[in-house]
Amino acid sequence: MSKVTLLWFSQPDRPFKVFSMKRGTFLALVGGAVFFVCISFLLFWTTKHYRSQTHQYSEEYLELKKSVDQKKQDYEQQIQEKLAAIQTLKQEMSQAQENVELLRSKLNKSESELEEIREMELKVRRYLGLDEDVEMLKEGNASHQGGFTDSSGGQDNEPRASNSTSEEDDHDLISYSLSLRESMQDVLRFLQDRERELSAIPSIMPVSNDKIWISCGYGYRMNPLTSKKEFHAAIDIAGPWKTPLIAPADGEVVTVGKNHIIGNYVRIKHGQGFVTSYGHMHSVIVKKGDRVKRKDVIGYMGNTGRSTGTHVHYKVAKGGKHVNPMHYILDRRSKSLTLN
Repeated sequence: MSKVTLLWFSQPDRPFKVFSMKRGTFLALVGGAVFFVCISFLLFWTTKHYRSQTHQYSEEYLELKKSVDQKKQDYEQQIQEKLAAIQTLKQEMSQAQENVELLRSKLNKSESELEEIREMELKVRRYLGLDEDVEMLKEGNASHQGGFTDSSGGQDNEPRASNSTSEEDDHDLISYSLSLRESMQDVLRFLQDRERELSAIPSIMPVSNDKIWISCGYGYRMNPLTSKKEFHAAIDIAGPWKTPLIAPADGEVVTVGKNHIIGNYVRIKHGQGFVTSYGHMHSVIVKKGDRVKRKDVIGYMGNTGRSTGTHVHYKVAKGGKHVNPMHYILDRRSKSLTLN
């Protein structure tokens, strides 16, 4: 049987050792060594592979956990938003309920309020000299003072319940409201007609500024330039330089001119024979033939002509005769010469 001999040199200066073994034993040892190496390499690769897989799974787990946590936060935020929306809806419903209760309370007071309106309307009619609305005072359409008639013919002095469904009372209330509306429209039409008449009568201060004063009134005075007593058929209204001057009523500009006495001046013809004049103006922004409305600006206060300071010479004539302008300035305060 063949053998395998191995020489072992441990050091150069020492004798070598001889190992002899059977060929089968050698091959068995070599095969075992190769098998061990292969097994070791396989275990190493397997361990490395599993470690890599474990690391990958760990990263995937962390990503999945992060995603789950984010979704959880999103869901929690959505839940909080939904809860806040629900709370808001509850508050709105509560507010709406309060509004409904307030509306019911107002509806319960509508009958007495209509009666108060009717009483005021009657007072206005008496003040304006209008006939009282006879139809409104007839039984069945009366003022309902003390309550509306119930179905039994008596009176209900207590406020009706908010869920009242009495068709007779509702019809009575609607009929009364419509009648009151028609009556108030009559009064409104009268006032509108009267307003058109009053719009052509000078009734406001012809100056658009609060910082003004009457520097000279209507009547006899000492002329500041000649020192002679004379009749002043106008009022002098003093104020800041270039204060806007306005029309005291609707009318038509009939004269725009200038002379050495009253400087730049304007005359406006109004209704019912009224004519107003403005002198010593700094400038005029209207021309002859212009139609003006009350409070339209016609020019600016100045110091032109024979004048001792910035003011406007305001004159009012009725039927060709001068009158006291203060009698036609209704917007002045009782204890002040400035505008309201």
